Amino acid sequence: MSEEVGENSGSVENTETENLFSEWKISEDGKVRLRHCGVINLAHLASMTAESISKIFADDCFIGDSIIFRQNLKNWQKENKEKLPANDDEGEEVMDVGMSLRKPQSLENLLQESFLGRAILDKGKKNRSLSNRERNILVTIIIEDNLKHELHMSPKDFTTHAEAILRLFPSENPLMYYKPRLRKSEKKDDQTTQKNPSGKLFNKYKNLKRKYSVKKTSDSTSSDAMEVSQVSETGDENASNILMEQIQWLKENKEPWLEVLEKWQATSEWRLREQSVFSSQYFLDICPGLKDERGFELIDIDFFQKFPQLQQKSMESFKDLQKKLSPIFSIEIKDKYNKSLFNKLSGCNEDSQLYITSMLINAIIPPGNMRGNKKVSISTAQHDMIVRLDVSAQIDSTVKDCQKEAASKGSPQMKIIVTGELEELKESYVCCGEFLFKLPSFAKALEVYMKMSIFFGIEYSRKCKYAWELLEGFYFEFMPSRSYDPKVENILKQIL
Repeated sequence: MSEEVGENSGSVENTETENLFSEWKISEDGKVRLRHCGVINLAHLASMTAESISKIFADDCFIGDSIIFRQNLKNWQKENKEKLPANDDEGEEVMDVGMSLRKPQSLENLLQESFLGRAILDKGKKNRSLSNRERNILVTIIIEDNLKHELHMSPKDFTTHAEAILRLFPSENPLMYYKPRLRKSEKKDDQTTQKNPSGKLFNKYKNLKRKYSVKKTSDSTSSDAMEVSQVSETGDENASNILMEQIQWLKENKEPWLEVLEKWQATSEWRLREQSVFSSQYFLDICPGLKDERGFELIDIDFFQKFPQLQQKSMESFKDLQKKLSPIFSIEIKDKYNKSLFNKLSGCNEDSQLYITSMLINAIIPPGNMRGNKKVSISTAQHDMIVRLDVSAQIDSTVKDCQKEAASKGSPQMKIIVTGELEELKESYVCCGEFLFKLPSFAKALEVYMKMSIFFGIEYSRKCKYAWELLEGFYFEFMPSRSYDPKVENILKQIL
């Protein structure tokens, strides 16, 4: 055995572990399993526990290897006891070799999964430095992802994550996130030996690991990510005070946006509980963050808090809708104008294609009659569903019209507004009272519009109700607790 069992995972130690496995009569499949789980050097063998062995050889086909490996490892650790590194709780985390059952995703993909992550990622793309708050959120996202999948972290893992942070955020110092313990052989004359590793990643891992352990044994719903993200009727006065401070902050501020997202996430459960006490208009009135053009991100947070069973859909879903409706359009559309619209689909940009598809739904499910049995034409339903303007300068007057309609009806009214030529739309907005959200695509505008209707209980306009029901039913695959007109259900069954 080498003079000191350390972190080195070089070819010499790799050869030593392979020789040991052969000497212990481990099968070839068993060796492959050990390598797959990351057992590649003597440091791993030195720190391995019975629990780790059970994880590695969990499959029944490895029972023989498990028995042989367990006994030989026990003898090897006993014979080399004096040379093995100390293993105390305050020291460096050694690899739990049961971890490699799931391949970690890239940091960029991980950040794309959450609102806070995307906000931090956006800063990196603009080459701006992160604040200390943003750094703390970043490491929380990384470590929680590991612990959520029961991935224990080795020194190499911390280094890998620190390097990934540097690639996405070039102005960051990787040593701020992880600084490994210095071995005696690595110590320079002017350095004192660093007893333990340090850095934001390592410290967060130590902290959250303890909390996750408590959560497993007590079935607790606590989370360190936002400190009060799951505050309910616990009677904890301090947590309640923090919650109310965050709610008050949201009433008075809409910048910095990352902090708005953080506090909004932390207070989402409270809003869901209070929805039955306060009207939807109450929340629309008191939260200035909702009036920001990025306010749709807040809608997303509360929507998925209320409907956790629903997954964030890809905008590609709307492309599938167009493909599945096209055969129906070609048969059912009778009037000249809408036939010409259908024929323009292939020569448009993506936003225009989806816009035209949405308009044409009104032609295959004719609008219902209004009060007094007043008939609604297809063109009226189409214009009521989405307002298209030639230039952005006309938006203000359209928003004012929407506000007047809301005032006369005594309830929030929503509109989707698009600008540009029919074949080449340029901008997409969702208007609701004083709020005007600018969306990155027409597909996102449709999604946000439907989420607001569902979450705030804002009814679709009677003139184009069936078209919205079809879009909603397709995108959310028959939204739970929602009922659809039989004509809508019939088409949904054909295309889903």
